Amino acid sequence: MKWQLGGTGWPVGQWLIPASTILNGAAGPDGKITVKWNEITLPMPIPINAIALDNEAAALMLEWYPDQHYRLHFGPNVAR
Repeated sequence: MKWQLGGTGWPVGQWLIPASTILNGAAGPDGKITVKWNEITLPMPIPINAIALDNEAAALMLEWYPDQHYRLHFGPNVAR
């Protein structure tokens, strides 16, 4: 799963993850999604202004924000 942050970045604790940062996620054996940035495990879900860059990331965005589909952004390689 891959996302690109939009907006002005993502404040996480004492850090601000910059806009345009590419985040990669992986599902563990228990099915839990983990996304890390500089060895920091990020809270889920990914912000709504992130761009889903693959089909798995897009499916998760639709799951996390079911009533906000009109606000979601998808990369050019995502099947719509």
